[in-house]
Parts: sequence; C-alpha cells; structure tokens
Amino acid sequence: MASHSTKIIERPLIRVGRGRIEITASSDDLERARQSYLDRHFIALPGLLEIGTINWILDRLATAAFEPTDDDHRYLSGLQPVDRSINSALSFLFNDPQILSFVRLVTNCGPIDGFGGRVLRFEPGGEHYVRWHDDSETGPHRVMTLRINLSRRPFRGGVLQFRRDRGEPVLSEYDDKTCGNAVLFRASQSLHRNTPILGGAAKTTFTGWFYRGNPVDKAG
Repeated sequence: MASHSTKIIERPLIRVGRGRIEITASSDDLERARQSYLDRHFIALPGLLEIGTINWILDRLATAAFEPTDDDHRYLSGLQPVDRSINSALSFLFNDPQILSFVRLVTNCGPIDGFGGRVLRFEPGGEHYVRWHDDSETGPHRVMTLRINLSRRPFRGGVLQFRRDRGEPVLSEYDDKTCGNAVLFRASQSLHRNTPILGGAAKTTFTGWFYRGNPVDKAG
C-alpha cells in the first residue's frame, strides 16, 4: 500500500474548551496543514480539546446508554447515545465563529454556515463498521468533516483511510488514538472508511460536519 505518513503536525493548531478557543498555529504551521490537506486529504489536529473539556465529555459518556444508529447500513453500523443532549452541546461548542473562520482559513473551503455532529461508538467484533463512502452522499450540504477521538481506553484497528475513487488504492491514513485529538477532511470528493475494530476497547468519536446553506439531512 502506497500511503503518506500521518503525523506531520505535532503541536496544536487550535485548542477548544468550554468558553475558551485559542488559535495557536503559526504561519508555518498553517502552511504545513494546507499542504497536508492537498496531499493527504486531511489535516491532523492534535490537542484539539482542552483537558477540562475532555474530562467533562468522558464523564457524560461514562453513564450514557447507547443504542444502534439508524444509518444506511451500506455505509455505517454503530451505536449512538440514547440521550442526544451531548450532541447538541458539542455542536454548539463547534459553531463558534472563531472555529468556522479557522476551518475556512486552513482549507480554503469557501463559505461555512454552521456545524452539526454526533457521538458514535464502534465495538470490536465485526458487527460495527464504516465502509467506503463520501460524506456528501449522505449529506449534500456538508463541506468539511471533523472527527474527534473520545475513546477513554486504547482500541486496536479503527484506522481512518482515504482514497480518491472507488477501486483505487489507499492514498493515506490517519491512525492517532489519543483522546481529544482530531482530524479534519473534506466531506466531498474524499472516499474514506474505518478499518475494523480488532480488539481492546470500543472506538468512540464525535463526528460532525461544517455545512453550507440550510442542511436538510440529520446531523450525523
């Protein structure tokens, strides 16, 4: 498999906390991020969530009940919280104008009108999966996809892979299992999947979409 290395950015570009957002990227950092986006279809965002926000989310999820998603099973099978209030709280957090501006700046993606997302969980064993798809297939208003790792314990597998078109080899992959780290990638013209969860803990993420216009699809 010919694929690019993942970890091209080692320090935070932006830090997001409840009530505090800090852009930490230098001009050189932003240029490297843009080049990663062009070459690999994604931008790694290490340390995106501040530790206090991580702990607040993990505490909420520790007592949450989960149920199967109602997604198109051609693409995705997993679990979601029964209580959707965590989705609303995190979507509100990432609708901040500073974050929208940062995403536009680092990707040159054009106008963004808002953000919506949800928590997803994938257990090992083969029942849960994310197969090759383009996010614009399930949400035509989606511009950029953000995926944040919220797994409290290590898991094996669950590597995010990219390719340009169906039938083509894997172009690049993202395999960072640090809680609070994230990846940003284009929602359209970017086929991606998760490799199977092979063991250990479940993989839990907050996955959301920066959208343009008035989205008619569900936030997930």
